Amino acid sequence: MQVKDTESFKKAIDQLATIIEEGNLHISVSGISVIALDKTNIVFLKALFPNSVIENDFDPIAMGLNFQEFNKLVSKVGNDEKMNFVLHDTEVEIRAEGNYTRSYFLPIIEVKEPSIEFKLDKYTVTLTEKGTILRDIFRSTSTVASSVTIKVDEHLTILAEGIQGRFLTKMDVGNEPGPFNVRFSTLQLFNLIKNADNEVTLKLGNNSPLYGTYTIGEIKIEFLLAHMLI
Repeated sequence: MQVKDTESFKKAIDQLATIIEEGNLHISVSGISVIALDKTNIVFLKALFPNSVIENDFDPIAMGLNFQEFNKLVSKVGNDEKMNFVLHDTEVEIRAEGNYTRSYFLPIIEVKEPSIEFKLDKYTVTLTEKGTILRDIFRSTSTVASSVTIKVDEHLTILAEGIQGRFLTKMDVGNEPGPFNVRFSTLQLFNLIKNADNEVTLKLGNNSPLYGTYTIGEIKIEFLLAHMLI
C-alpha cells in the first residue's frame, strides 16, 4: 500500500493521534477509513482517506494500531519521501524511501470497534469558518478557562470565563434558531481542529454533541464532541 500524499497523510494521522489512543484502519480498494472513540468516551472520530491519497493492493482488512506510536513513526518520514505499508502476520511495516530506504515496524493490536451513528437532522445551527480563525478563538478561550460556553440567539456568542479573565466573540449564523446554551472543553475544541487549515463546518443543537467536519488535503475528518453540564 502506497501513500500518494505523504504530507496530508501525516497531518491526518497526527490529528487522529491528538485525540485517540487506539483505533482500526479499515483498508479496502476505496481507501482507508477510521472510526474511533477517545479513552474518555466524549469524542467520536471518523476519517476517510480516499484512494486518491492511498493506492492499495491489500485485501479488505481491519488493522488495529496504537495511533500514538503510529504517529511517532510516520512523523519520521519526510514530506517529500515515499511511504509504503507492508502487512505482516503480527505487525505492519512502514517503509520510507528518500535519501536512503528504511523500515519501521509497529505491532498490530486488537481494538474494539465503536458503534455510533452521525445523526445530523437534530442540529439547528451551522457555522462554517476558516480553521485558522477557529483555532485562534479556541486557543484564546483556553488562556482564561478550561471550558467555553456557546450561546445561540440572534447571534452565536462564544464565551469563556475564569479567574484569569474573560473572552468573548460573536459570530453571525444567518438565522435565529435559539435560544440555547451549550458548554464544551476548550482543550478538546482546540485539539479537534489542530491541523484544520481549510474551512471547518460546525453544527450545534440544544443538548446535542457538537458535530464538526473538515478536510486535510483530500482526507475527510468528522467528529462528535459531547457537551458538558451547565
